[in-house]
Amino acid sequence: MEKLEAELASLRTRAAALDSRHSAAEAAHDDAKAKLQRHHLDADLDADDKARAKLETAVAACAVTRDGYANALVEVQAKITDAEQKLAAERATVERKAASEKLASDLDAVERALPDYLAAGKRFADALEKLHFHHESGAMVRFICNTATQVEVAAGFALVELRGMVVAVREALRLSRQPSRSPLRSRLLSRRRRRK
Repeated sequence: MEKLEAELASLRTRAAALDSRHSAAEAAHDDAKAKLQRHHLDADLDADDKARAKLETAVAACAVTRDGYANALVEVQAKITDAEQKLAAERATVERKAASEKLASDLDAVERALPDYLAAGKRFADALEKLHFHHESGAMVRFICNTATQVEVAAGFALVELRGMVVAVREALRLSRQPSRSPLRSRLLSRRRRRK
């Protein structure tokens, strides 16, 4: 990326120099043209062919110089645009890579924490189950066990889907805004709705 940034800075410096010289050549052309016009208005048109030819040559030379700088400036501007696009693409690649690595790291943390969460829920449910004579304690045990099962199943789907997103982010693939519905996931959701 540093090479592209250096190339872009060099091209911008070159464009500024060409623009400055083009402006000076434009002014010289306008001045030469004005002198030729004054000659046409004030000089003896029949007797002063040598001076007129000299002024016309100066106008033509100034036009060639001006147009040369203009053409070079157009080419340098095209190179600047190309370098800017390459630099933007390279920056986007670096940003996507960083985002995909962060997502992968976050997923690793979730995968490490999930077994601890499920084990803690089981320990808590086991402790509550010892209070079987209390109705609310039994309800909490059922709730904790159901929730742990749902979290475990949902995590199985979500983590696989999110792992796929790591590659999609890195490769700049278009991510769907809606979660995909796998057949198993759809069946689980429809069962849950029927129970309600």
